[in-house]
Amino acid sequence: MGTDNMSKVFQALSHPIRRTIIDLLSKQPLTTGELCEQFDVSRYAVMKHLTILESAQVVLTRKNGREKINYFHAVPLQEVYRRWMNQFQADDASSMINLKHLFKKKESDDCMTRIQENNSFHIVQEICIQAGREKVFQALTKDINKWWSIRLFDQSELVAESKLGGKFYETSAEGKEALWGTLNLIKSNEELHYNGALGMPGAVNSYYIYKLKEDRPNETILQLDHTAFGMIDSSWEEDYEEGWNRLLHDLKHFIE
Repeated sequence: MGTDNMSKVFQALSHPIRRTIIDLLSKQPLTTGELCEQFDVSRYAVMKHLTILESAQVVLTRKNGREKINYFHAVPLQEVYRRWMNQFQADDASSMINLKHLFKKKESDDCMTRIQENNSFHIVQEICIQAGREKVFQALTKDINKWWSIRLFDQSELVAESKLGGKFYETSAEGKEALWGTLNLIKSNEELHYNGALGMPGAVNSYYIYKLKEDRPNETILQLDHTAFGMIDSSWEEDYEEGWNRLLHDLKHFIE
């Protein structure tokens, strides 16, 4: 991170309203109107604070019709943390940064030129599983290491903590860790909401949701809804469509 960018991050954190905005957005995305309702100041004042947060890339935004949705983006804060932690040779637990640099090494300059700012994709997939919702929910949480076939490390373990704020992460045999997502909403046997880059590098925010519907006894319709926006490569949507299709069928095969 350059000096100018780091200065913007410190400026973004210097005001209590901006810190409160970050706290609110770290729990869930909010429209600008919803944020304004949280403060006893004018809408104009809140928008000025949001502009400063956007300039530091701590907040990313996306248009949804006439509304503007604001999302927390943790990477700039993690990069600030990493700068001083390196002086003490601490273990780098900042998995989003690790993923960012891992993929940067693999991408060529030609690939990087295809990345467009403020691009996005939205994937929705469904699969019918011959099992009750409780069994499917357990597979998505407690049993995820048994069927999730896409890994970043060899001989790794996957853990999905089934609690609000819980991590979905991968640990290598050498102790390295990669964060796949953070659980933002949980409704037992019904719904799971995650925020996680899922291997996408750079200034990207990604949200994926599982919804379980049991229309018949021992038959569950599992819906996957994945939205990503930011510095999105034009090829990623197709890659992630194929990846999700593979994972959902792996899940179905494991359960049935």
